[in-house]
Amino acid sequence: MAASKKTYQDITEKDLAEYQENKFQEYMEEEQEWDDFIYSTNEWDRTVQQQENIVCELLDKAEEGSELEAYCTLKQIKKLLDEAIKQVEPEALSKCELEAPDNSAFKKAGFEIQKRNGGKIIDFSNVPEVAEKESELKKFKEILKHALTGVEKGATMLSEGQMVLSDGELVNLPQWKYKKDSIVVKKL
Repeated sequence: MAASKKTYQDITEKDLAEYQENKFQEYMEEEQEWDDFIYSTNEWDRTVQQQENIVCELLDKAEEGSELEAYCTLKQIKKLLDEAIKQVEPEALSKCELEAPDNSAFKKAGFEIQKRNGGKIIDFSNVPEVAEKESELKKFKEILKHALTGVEKGATMLSEGQMVLSDGELVNLPQWKYKKDSIVVKKL
């Protein structure tokens, strides 16, 4: 009886190892089939998935303590993408006109695409009166900025919660607004 137990035990361990290996292979094949099913729609989906994987890897590295390296790499990728989009955009606009000359929406490569015409704006550059008023406004803003700085340093007088400008005019105090902090990245 002891011999059969030992044989049974040997067979069980051997079978278990084979079973685990077979299950792992089946799992990998199913995973590959699922991935193939999901991403087989076209080459563009696979490309996007690859890029998502790269971004996810960078985010993982950031969580592991390489925040600055990940940030710099993402900024570099963004720069490359922005340049690529600028390069491709004119041809893409032309293609949109061929696909839908009336600027209606159409479907292509799993996307709904619609070309929109740029908005209309007025160019005042040839109207000297507008340039003159804009210059006056710019000068007045500089006076206010200088006066506000003077208030902080105690050089500009206040009267009833208003600033007294150098010509005696009373104006409300402008408020400082703070921009978002940023990181400057330059590729060496």
